[in-house]
Amino acid sequence: MRRLWVGLQIVAIAAVAGSPATARAEDVDHVTALIGTWACESEAQSTAINHFVRNADGSIAYTIRYRNDTPQPDRRAIEGEFDGVFRFDEQLGTWHWTSTKPANATFIEEGTGSPWTATDWVVEGTEKETKLHAGSLVPVTYVREKIRMIHTYLSNSLFEREFDVERHGTWLRSSRSTCLRIPDPPPGT
Repeated sequence: MRRLWVGLQIVAIAAVAGSPATARAEDVDHVTALIGTWACESEAQSTAINHFVRNADGSIAYTIRYRNDTPQPDRRAIEGEFDGVFRFDEQLGTWHWTSTKPANATFIEEGTGSPWTATDWVVEGTEKETKLHAGSLVPVTYVREKIRMIHTYLSNSLFEREFDVERHGTWLRSSRSTCLRIPDPPPGT
């Protein structure tokens, strides 16, 4: 009986050690660590609450509510919301990202990135927005040829996020925020 038990342990260890890697992205990258609520502040002192949840299909949806206070007394604060989702494509081994603004149906950001297995996670894509300029009858669609979002993993309770825009072959920082995990309120509160 003891010999059978030892044999089963050796077979189990060999099966696990010798089996091909079957880990899914959510088992090895930091994207799933985003699930929860985060308080963020940008270098420009704008603040945001980011809330990430896992959907039934495995995607990770988020809502970011932000407030950009301006130090100029004659200008009001800017408030808004971004809604987005990260979906992992098992066949391609990449995350696909989309982000919209509920208050502006013409705004969309889209991009892709590899699993977040290193300190930095880079998602590159495009941003599109249609605007009607004063005095113009024809809406103009602006396409930022390239944007990138860089998440930097600092711990399970702290990350940084930077947005960059490519201009004439050079990446320029658009914004940078530091985010701290905050506990979710108890149910019913």
